[in-house]
Amino acid sequence: MNELNEYLFEIAQNSMRGEIPWNQPNPSTFLWLQETDSMSYQVTIQKAVKAGLRGFITERDSKNENITYLFQVQDRNNKQTVISLSTSERPEVFPALEQIFHGAERGIDVRSTNELRKLLGK
Repeated sequence: MNELNEYLFEIAQNSMRGEIPWNQPNPSTFLWLQETDSMSYQVTIQKAVKAGLRGFITERDSKNENITYLFQVQDRNNKQTVISLSTSERPEVFPALEQIFHGAERGIDVRSTNELRKLLGK
């Protein structure tokens, strides 16, 4: 499990620096397409929030128990899922998947800022 978390946190750090070209097809999902020498991958990170009782924030919310992250890697050539991690089934990966999601958000901001800077000739 340590090595798995290590790689997930590395993805999160690279995402934060804008080194991973995440796209955002909808507000709760980020998508990354990655080509290697022999493989073509599609990576997604999704965030789902369970609605609280009548919209009130409960003590459970403060512990992130109403938030679920789903991280999936698919082989684009044969459409097979290679990795599927859900924090509802694997709570030990919650910190890493949360950081990947937030890293993807931040990375898009970093990349957008760089493009705007180029656009303005700065």
